[in-house]
Amino acid sequence: MVCKTDIFEPASGTDRVTDLKVKNNIQRNRLFRGINLKNIVTALILLFAVALPGFAEIFELDFNRLDEGKYILTYEEHYYDGVGESFLTVQKFENGYHAAWKGITDSSEVFTDLDFNTYKMVFSDSDTSLIIERAGNILKVSGRDKGKVVAKELNIKEDNWLQILSFSLMSFTLSDNQKVNFALFDPYNIKVRNMRIDKKGVETISVLGKEYRAEKLSMRMNGVLSAFWKSNLWNSTDNGLHLQYKGVNVIPTLYKARIMLKNVEFIPY
Repeated sequence: MVCKTDIFEPASGTDRVTDLKVKNNIQRNRLFRGINLKNIVTALILLFAVALPGFAEIFELDFNRLDEGKYILTYEEHYYDGVGESFLTVQKFENGYHAAWKGITDSSEVFTDLDFNTYKMVFSDSDTSLIIERAGNILKVSGRDKGKVVAKELNIKEDNWLQILSFSLMSFTLSDNQKVNFALFDPYNIKVRNMRIDKKGVETISVLGKEYRAEKLSMRMNGVLSAFWKSNLWNSTDNGLHLQYKGVNVIPTLYKARIMLKNVEFIPY
């Protein structure tokens, strides 16, 4: 059966144009509805990606690459006299590592074994130049301090001698150990300080506008001076990379310090 509505009746020129416009508008509206939906979904995804806190891509520091080159880490340092940049260079050395810290007011170099344990240190500032070497339970100190010749032997009780903590705590950060006791050489007073660091848990921290997952490390000096030397460090949970330091420093003067990672660069040999 053929219904009346199924019968095609030729339309006039005006009607044909009108029908064509209607059909085009219907198709266009369907297309726009699909596109708008996709655009809205995409926009929402981008909006949430920007608005919601996300973790920055962690800087690479792969010790397996040290046969090919060295790493240079740049830190923004807030110290007692302003803001500046400090640099940490890490490279392979014989059966261990060589790390050099070029700070705003002083420079340090350490030579360590593969466990980041120091066996030699070189320190210098405007009027001091010291070489410190370990021989068993003795630290041998030689050089000049404020223009005077230095030749001392200091007792060291701890098995661990850690210096340049932005470098030497990477292994501890990634380990299952919850605390570490260690010796720290104080070049401003020519003394060995007995220190302790405890893990305080994983936190999300913001460093120069970027967010990271970091292990919080609380450092204290053992003994009567523990109340005066307190600081916190945050190292990446991904690779142990030192991200931030906050604390009260007593050397070379009493001040609140903050040091934050800015950049990591690998330089091939």
